[in-house]
Amino acid sequence: MTQSMDDLLTKGAKAQANGQWQAAEQAFAEVLNSEPDHPIANHHMGSLAVAVGKPAEAIQFFGAALKQRPDLPQYWISYIDTLIALSMFPEATAVLEQAKLHGVMNKDLAKLEALITSDTDQSATADLPHAAAVQLGQLLERKQFAEALEATEKLLPHFPSSILLHNVRGSALARLDQHQAAIASFQQSLALNPDEASTHYNRALALLEMGDLDAARSGFHDTLQHNPRHIGAHHKLTPIKTFTEEDWQVQAMRALLEEGDLSDEGRFCLSFALSKAYEDLGQLDVAVSYLHQGNDIRSRMLDYSIETDRALFANIKQYHTDVIKQLDLPTPAPTKTVPIFIVGMPRSGTSLVEQIVSSHSTVGAAGELDQFGTLGNALVSERSLLTSETIDGFRSIFDQVLQELTKGEAFVTDKMPQNFRFLNLIRIFYPEAKIVHVERDPIATCWSNYKHTFGNQGLGYCYNIKDLIAYYGLYRDLMEVWHAEYPGQIYRLNYDQLVADQEAETRRLADYLNLSWEDGLLSPEENQRVVRTASQQQVRQSVYQDSSQQWRKFEPYLEGAFDPLLSDSP
Repeated sequence: MTQSMDDLLTKGAKAQANGQWQAAEQAFAEVLNSEPDHPIANHHMGSLAVAVGKPAEAIQFFGAALKQRPDLPQYWISYIDTLIALSMFPEATAVLEQAKLHGVMNKDLAKLEALITSDTDQSATADLPHAAAVQLGQLLERKQFAEALEATEKLLPHFPSSILLHNVRGSALARLDQHQAAIASFQQSLALNPDEASTHYNRALALLEMGDLDAARSGFHDTLQHNPRHIGAHHKLTPIKTFTEEDWQVQAMRALLEEGDLSDEGRFCLSFALSKAYEDLGQLDVAVSYLHQGNDIRSRMLDYSIETDRALFANIKQYHTDVIKQLDLPTPAPTKTVPIFIVGMPRSGTSLVEQIVSSHSTVGAAGELDQFGTLGNALVSERSLLTSETIDGFRSIFDQVLQELTKGEAFVTDKMPQNFRFLNLIRIFYPEAKIVHVERDPIATCWSNYKHTFGNQGLGYCYNIKDLIAYYGLYRDLMEVWHAEYPGQIYRLNYDQLVADQEAETRRLADYLNLSWEDGLLSPEENQRVVRTASQQQVRQSVYQDSSQQWRKFEPYLEGAFDPLLSDSP
């Protein structure tokens, strides 16, 4: 039975109120299919577009609604509000003049008039329009940081006292590695409201990424002073401080964790933070208990299965046999900037190696890029995609990414550890590239993975010891395939040998990379580049030995969990 127009409008409005955007859109679209000019359905569709961060698409719907019902002030407000969100101030002014002609001016439209006519005294204290706030949030969520920054630059002259605008601008600048400017934006926000915990937190994150650990610690303390329940601040502060028996933060975190309404994400972060705290306090049995708890929570959240990776690795090997070894494609011309791919298991020392290599004056650091992972998964799934056109297209995009992340250096590092899965593709797409495979003691590597949190949801195997050991076996087997297929083309760097004899190993690495010797290669802790990985704190310290033996102090509490790897460990 066909639903009536009123039923569809009611259904769509209810779905929209509950945040069910797709169901709401379907209902209103059905109305518009029958009656394209329906004002209520058009206005709802415009509101939906704003809600999902697509204000440009909302304009046509609001315009259609206004055409039918110019007597409704809310329709004018929605239209003008969205134009302001898009920084279309001349257009907003023109629409406002039309509203005046229709005699629908009210106090809300008067406020908008003050904004778009640059009445500084009034606009300085005005709230940011809802459509603009939603759009900015969506840009950050989609990692469109340059676009978010551009939007804030256009809006700030009209909303100079918007705390949200200063915070978004700071967050975008930080992600674009403009940390000094980001901190200045957060300072402006704090000048407007010094009690805003989220601003203190964002500022502390920027300081942490810059390597200013003292200032970051102070910033996270300030966050907790204004909001003792800020789980993110507890989580980020814990790795960069040493706990003592009198530390108030331990009891505060325990009290938070015992609350029944805490999210899984919150319980996960607090469990890991408490594990670190009790390790500092020397209560290793308690530390391991919290560590198991946090990993169990995260494992359930990700719903990871090792069988997925077993299937992927089998497909990679089969793809290499069936496709890669049969290829007869022309060799691409060398690029201006030579990529250096640093690969291995996560927590094997790839961050330290990048920190060392990028200390050289001719090497830029791009961090962990996901392009080859995305490419590899696509090609393994659809074999026909690998053509000369694919190679040229990918290289064009990837080269542009590298250029944007560096300053014209002759070499640039990509230290995404998981790129080890697709070294065959790297050899085809970038035959001139250098590849460094970092190896570390197996138990130390797996324990370090189990002991750290990662933002990358693709590392689901890290939160279960049995999965970790199984994944390590997959990694080791595949790397042996690559070393056999590409003899002499993949440099094996042993992390434990590197920290034991730093200069000799670094000189050998520099020779392989064709880098002239510079003494700065021996002082990676002085490298001021931004670091966002789990090794954020370690790379700010001098290279130290025996880190691969740290797991042994926990061995009495692990019930032989790592015994399957003992034969491969010293």
